[in-house]
This record gives sequence, C-alpha cells and structure tokens, in this order.
Amino acid sequence: MKIEITEISQSGDGKAFIDGKPIYVPYTNIGDLVEVEVVFEKKDFIRAKIAKVIARADKYSEPPCEYYGKCGGCNMQHLNDNQYYKFKSDLLAKAIKRAGFDDVQLDNVVKIGGNSRRRAELKVTSGRGGVALGFYEKNANKLIDIQECLSVEKEISDLFPKLREVIFELKRKERMEEVKLFLSDKGIDAVFVSAASPDKAEIEYLADFAAKNKLSRLVWENDGSRYEIFDDKPYVSFSDVKVFYPEGTFMQATKQGLLEITNIITSNLKDGDKIADLFCGCGAYSFPMAYDSGGSVTAYEGDRDMVASVNKAIADSSMEGEITAYQRDLYKNPVGAKDLRKFDVVVINPPRNGAEPQVKNIVNASVLKVIMVSCNPNSLERDLKYFQKNGYKIVRAVPVDQFYWTNHLESVVILEKSVVILEK
Repeated sequence: MKIEITEISQSGDGKAFIDGKPIYVPYTNIGDLVEVEVVFEKKDFIRAKIAKVIARADKYSEPPCEYYGKCGGCNMQHLNDNQYYKFKSDLLAKAIKRAGFDDVQLDNVVKIGGNSRRRAELKVTSGRGGVALGFYEKNANKLIDIQECLSVEKEISDLFPKLREVIFELKRKERMEEVKLFLSDKGIDAVFVSAASPDKAEIEYLADFAAKNKLSRLVWENDGSRYEIFDDKPYVSFSDVKVFYPEGTFMQATKQGLLEITNIITSNLKDGDKIADLFCGCGAYSFPMAYDSGGSVTAYEGDRDMVASVNKAIADSSMEGEITAYQRDLYKNPVGAKDLRKFDVVVINPPRNGAEPQVKNIVNASVLKVIMVSCNPNSLERDLKYFQKNGYKIVRAVPVDQFYWTNHLESVVILEKSVVILEK
C-alpha cells in the first residue's frame, strides 16, 4: 500500500494512519511517500517495512553510515539535526508532562555525537567462508557484517578486522557467539562468549593477541564458566580515583555523557551535604560527589563485585569516612524511609525498568532534594508520578543524548520537596 508519513513515533519510526489505525514504518521521515509491505498487523496497530520509496521529503537527511537501514543498531540517522534534537527533547518533556508536572523548562539537549559509545556487543557467525561480525538487522535474526561503526569509539571500531582474523583461526570458531567490548581508561576490555570452552592452544593464542593489540583484559565465557586469558588490570577513573572493576560491569554508554551528568549532579550539591547514592555501580557519582561537596556519601549497590571494587578504591584513595558502600538489593530490600531521612540529597540511577519500590520510600521520607538519572523516559514517567503526587517540584531537567542516532535518551531530573511532611 502507498502511504505518506505524518509524524515520528516515540520509537523513532515514521507513523501514518490507515482508517484511523496507526502504521509504523522504520527509516521514514515526515512527508516521505512510500510503498510499504506489512510485517504484521494487530487489532490496534500495523508494523510495516519500506517496499519502495516514491518520494523523500525535504526533511529527510542522507544517513552517513553505509549499513543504515540494514543494521539495527541506529534508527534515526535520517532526521536532520533540528528534527533529531527536538525529538530527543520532546521525549523528556512529554514524560514529565504525563507525570503531572506543568511548565517545566528543560535545558538544551546535551550533545555527545558520533564515535562516542564505549560499549559494543557484537554478534558472531563463522564458517569456511570467513567470520561475520556485527549487529542484527532490525527486528530480525539476520546478522549484518560490519566493517566499521560510526557510533562507537574509533579504538573499538578499529579492532573489528583484527577480531575477525583472530576468531577465524580458532579451532571451533563456529561455536563463537558474541564479543563484548568496553573501552576502559587502560584500553579495550573484551569478553568472548562461546558455546565451547577454549583449549590450551587457543588460550595461548588469544593471550598473545591481547598483548599485541594492547587490550586491557580478555575473558572467555562458556555456559557460566569463566576463563581469564589476559588481565592487565583495566580501570575507570572518577575524579582521579582509579576503580578496578569486574568484567561485565555496567558503565554509562559514553565517557563524555558521564562527565556531563556528573557535572550536573555536583553543581546541585552544597558543602557538607549528606548524600545517598542509590544504584551506585562502581562509584561513578560517589567519588566526584565526595570530592566536590566536602560531605559524606553512603552508596548502595546490589552487585557484590561492584561494591567490592568501590570499597577497594575507597581504601586505595584514603577516602574512608567520606564514602561508605554497602551491598543491597534495592528492589527486594530498598533503603527505608527512616534511614533516608538522614540524607540531605538522594541520587538515584536505576536500570531501565526504574526503581518503583525505592522511589516510594524516598517519597515517604520527604527527602529535600532528589536527583534522578534515567535511561528510559517511560519508567522515569512512572517514577516521577510519585513525586508529583507528594509535593515535589522539578527544578531542573536535562536531556543527555549519549545514545546518538537512536530513540533512546538519558535524562537528569532534579526534584525538591516544597513542603516537608514528617511522620508523627
């Protein structure tokens, strides 16, 4: 069928209507005239793909990546800059509005740009013809072989051809499933995920590869087993504090994005504040907050190995008393309202699904200032509703575009309690 795209949906797909039913078409822009093929249809919506482009609108921007439209990694390169950044700003503005807050003035979008992502999870298929390494096609299991990626740090992208070569030489290369890469402050940290365990010759071969290519670590994972092949002690630095983190640790997607978020947080602290850092990870905000506020930080994280890394960094940097870190599952056992009342500021940076149990306790504690960092406008909207219903106001909201060319968004929202209500 022939349709004209009339808007861009929250998912980043072009959107049109047929007899009142929305139809979503990836890689289209407002004003595009296209013939589409229905992928599947449900009672209340249709998903389709482009069969033929009849005419592109003036708004359409030529994608810079040769794999765009095939690789499912990016989905918004076809928007011009004005459209794109308005889309990102609107994601946060609409979430705040739906949560019940009115007249909130957002900061301009913090722009990070391309070649900035420091994490990549590459799928792998191998055979006699060679090794394919890249990302899946959108909504499909077809692997698109990528020679370079414009989204990730160049140091990561430059490693792609070398990874193909080293995997091709493995005895059971066809069992290799995935390669996970993270650019630490000491070099690339790599995890090979395979359906087979490595033999002695493969371990020696990969250790030599890691050393020659200045990797900071190389680990092989197989069915829950872990083989540490090479370890040059990768670390990340927060306010000049080196944190030697365990492999697989969550880190903010871009280094620049992390710095921007950290600056927003620390600029909203006062000297001597008592701060709770919930879902602290490896202390990305804890260490800068302790340095900049001159106060004390109590950090909570569910992952035991991450907490151990934080505690080692505290000891190595002689920051005992300034930061205290605890292992705690904040979903099953959120910090209670009574304990939260001890803090002047609560910083919370939950996973994509938000932090509903913990947010309820923060609200019940009537904490004076809350700084929320979120990578999902939908879960952020849900969590913000609790604050809106309990006398909080938003004093600052910042969209941070560290997921460039995608419909994902990082946000920082700062809330203050306008009326303090204490339990009798």
